[in-house]
Amino acid sequence: MAKLDQKILVVGAGPVGLTAAIELARRGFKPRIIDKGDGPVIESRALGVNSRTLEILEPCGATKAMLSRGLKMQRLNFWDWPNLIFSIPIRELKHRFNFILALPQDETERVLIDALKQLGVTVGWKRELTKLEQAAAGARATIKRGLKTEIFNADIVIGADGAHSTVRHALGIGFRGAAYEQDFGLLDAVVTGPVSENEANVFRVDTGIFGMFPAGHGRFRMVADQPDVQAAMPDRYAIKKIVWQSRFRISHRQVETYQKGDVFLAGDAAHIHSPVGGRGMNLGIEDAATLAWLIAEGRSSEYTERRLPVGAHVLRQTNAQTKLITSHNPLAKLMRRQVMPRLLKLDFVRSRLLPEMAGLAAPPPEWL
Repeated sequence: MAKLDQKILVVGAGPVGLTAAIELARRGFKPRIIDKGDGPVIESRALGVNSRTLEILEPCGATKAMLSRGLKMQRLNFWDWPNLIFSIPIRELKHRFNFILALPQDETERVLIDALKQLGVTVGWKRELTKLEQAAAGARATIKRGLKTEIFNADIVIGADGAHSTVRHALGIGFRGAAYEQDFGLLDAVVTGPVSENEANVFRVDTGIFGMFPAGHGRFRMVADQPDVQAAMPDRYAIKKIVWQSRFRISHRQVETYQKGDVFLAGDAAHIHSPVGGRGMNLGIEDAATLAWLIAEGRSSEYTERRLPVGAHVLRQTNAQTKLITSHNPLAKLMRRQVMPRLLKLDFVRSRLLPEMAGLAAPPPEWL
C-alpha cells in the first residue's frame, strides 16, 4: 500500500482532474489540484454521462447530485431525413442506470467540485503549470500565479490538463494520430418543434450529418459536420434562442505511454477522438479513477498496461462509427439504410451494442 503523506499534484480541474483528486482524497490522500482558469467552465461542452461513470462517481456522492440535475436519454434515433431508419432503445440496457444522463459539463464540474470540498480539498484556481522537470523520484513543478512563481516538489504528478497538455509536452511523449478534414459546428439553443428531452436524434440530411441532443433547461445540443449548424437543421425545428455556439475540428490521437516515472496522463492529455458515442469525458473519468486506485494500492506501474488498450479500442470504435455516419460511400449508405436497421432488430446485437454505449462492455473493475 502507498504512503498517504505523498505529495500529489493534479494539473487540470476539469471532470478528469476532479475525479482523480476525489478518488485520491476518498482513499486518505491530500492531493493538490490546480488549474490556470479562474473557475469551472461556463460552456456546456461534454454532455453525455454514461452508466460506468455513474457507477464510478457514486461512492463520493456525485452521482446522486448529477441524477437530480440531468435528463435521462432513453432512446437514440437515426434518420435518413425524412425517414426514421432505426432506433436504439437505451432503456433495454440490463443495468440500474439504463440511460445516458444528459448533463452539461459546467454542471458536472460544479457537482464534482462540491464533492471534493466535502473531502477537504479545494481547487487552486489561477495557477498555471509552466515547467515540469522529472527527478529520480517525483517531479519538480513550476507554478505561476499572477506575478508570483512557486516551486512544488511532488512525489506524483497527474496531468489532466487537456489536449494541449503542458505535462505531456514536458515529458516529451508523442501524440500520434490525425484530424478529420472537415470543420464541425456546435450550437446550444432553445428549440421549437417536435422535441423530446428523453431522446437523442441523428439525421442524415442533404448537406451531411445533423445531431440533436437534450441538454436540459429547455435547451438542445446540435452538432453538424459543417460549421453552419442551422443550415443542416431539418425544417421540423426552429431556433428560438442561441445559448452557445462554436466550431471545431475532430482529431483522433493517443499517446504511446500514459506514464513516465512518477508522472501520469489522463483524459484528453492521453487520448482524443470523435465525440460520436459520447465516450470522451467518460473515458477520462475511468482513467482518473483507475489511476487513483492503483496509486493507493502501490501499483501505479500497471497504469499504462491497463488503460492504453482501452483507449485504443475506443479510438478505433469511434473512428469507424464516425466514418460510417459521415461517409457518402454507397456501401456506407447501404449499411445505414438497410443493414443496420435489420441488425438492430436482433436481440443479441442490441445486447452487445448497449453495454458498449454505456461503457459497460468490460467487466466492472475490481475497485468498484
